[in-house]
Amino acid sequence: RAVSHDVRRLPRRLRAKYLREKAQGGGDVPAGKRPSRKFRRRASNLLAEYNRRQRNHFWMETHIWHAKRFHMFEKWGYKIPEFPNDKCWRACYRATKSTSLMFDISYNNLLQITGGVATLLSSLNQLTRGETKQVFEPPPSHRERTALLSDGVGRIIGEVGYTWLPAQKAEPEGEEVGRLWIFCHPAYVTLVIQELKM
Repeated sequence: RAVSHDVRRLPRRLRAKYLREKAQGGGDVPAGKRPSRKFRRRASNLLAEYNRRQRNHFWMETHIWHAKRFHMFEKWGYKIPEFPNDKCWRACYRATKSTSLMFDISYNNLLQITGGVATLLSSLNQLTRGETKQVFEPPPSHRERTALLSDGVGRIIGEVGYTWLPAQKAEPEGEEVGRLWIFCHPAYVTLVIQELKM
């Protein structure tokens, strides 16, 4: 079993027998060679492999960095880091006290709505509750704000972030046209889209 497949490496008295057995077994069967790691790590092949692995769960922008350092879990159709594999609690605590600590929230969904500013505000504020003080405010807004959305019955859906983009030209009627970006958590983005369509 450990003998070479090169017939010249066999003793001469066994070569004829080996050739007969080889012919009965189907002759030369080329061994299936796996592509080398260098071939698999080429940019085009790597991108195709990454796209194949994202069929069921999308990756965040920093997935490869997180996958090396965190335990990843699947939720809301994304691969999300759950907890770090190294013991860095003191370092994280020190960072929050003295400098800063960043989180990747690129799994949040972005919805863009365009229309007259007054129309948008009146429609969107029907999905909010005034007593919470988290309602859609008119532009200009150069920072992200939050609004607490609820459905038609009054049940809370969740908190969304929003920001107004620079205003476009006014329509012939005179109403200012605005573009609004809404950042929504993937756990309830389908509910938000349903409410916006109604």
